Amino acid sequence: ELLRERSRLRERTSSGAGAIRKGKPCPRCDRRTLAQEPGSDYIACGSCNRLLTLAEYDELGHADATA
Repeated sequence: ELLRERSRLRERTSSGAGAIRKGKPCPRCDRRTLAQEPGSDYIACGSCNRLLTLAEYDELGHADATA
């Protein structure tokens, strides 16, 4: 019964869901450690702790495409 309740609560929240890894390198440290927590408006670098807005991250993709 407790396991069913725990599963039900996890489904109602984002508990247990991991960060979504991004493919582009961080503009500050150049490492591929950018990730976004579910529901977050920011993308964080796991190496240097740089925060990017979604728009800033999208601009990285545009800059890569034009280079």
